[in-house]
Amino acid sequence: MKILKTILLLFMGSFLFIQPVGAIISSTHASTTTVEQQSAALKTEFKAQKKLAKFEKFLAKVGVDTKDPVKKWLWFALIALVASIVFYAIGQWWLGYLTSTAAGIFFLVWLLKYLQVI
Repeated sequence: MKILKTILLLFMGSFLFIQPVGAIISSTHASTTTVEQQSAALKTEFKAQKKLAKFEKFLAKVGVDTKDPVKKWLWFALIALVASIVFYAIGQWWLGYLTSTAAGIFFLVWLLKYLQVI
């Protein structure tokens, strides 16, 4: 169950433009990096936060309530389903399979939360 939660968390993070690994690594190892590398990492982090803010603004404009703990899982499922259709359409079968599996998992989580099982 812990592995499943970790996989779901990583997959959801990919939809929300998680900061690049380079920015995270350089900020945790600040003593071994140069000033230029730190400033580049901060710029990358700032850009990622800006993209996330734009994405959240877009979701709010469309009507997605990301604060609701039940409805957000349905939106994750719909976004993953659309992504899987796109991946299948462009011939990326492996990514399409992964995203459609994630969409199914998100839908099941939404259904269980909607029925108040979990």
